[in-house]
Amino acid sequence: MAKVTPWEYATVTQQGDHELVQIDYAGGHQVAHEDVPKGALGFTLGELGHRGWELVTSTASWRAEGVYVTQLYFKRQHDDDRGLKQ
Repeated sequence: MAKVTPWEYATVTQQGDHELVQIDYAGGHQVAHEDVPKGALGFTLGELGHRGWELVTSTASWRAEGVYVTQLYFKRQHDDDRGLKQ
């Protein structure tokens, strides 16, 4: 029988009218949230890749309030000894 690999997930949400980018993490039995300045988005994405996060897909759309929202979805293998953000 194949071993099931648990995953951790991260969603990066950038709204056109916000100065902060929201990052939500979920995995194992942990949930975490952090905000980073919009200007640091490139650095933040590089750090996610450096920490083993793999980009899975992305979406971009207009919301009813006339705000453009981009979401990037990441995953990585879960490791109990590594915190979500590390």
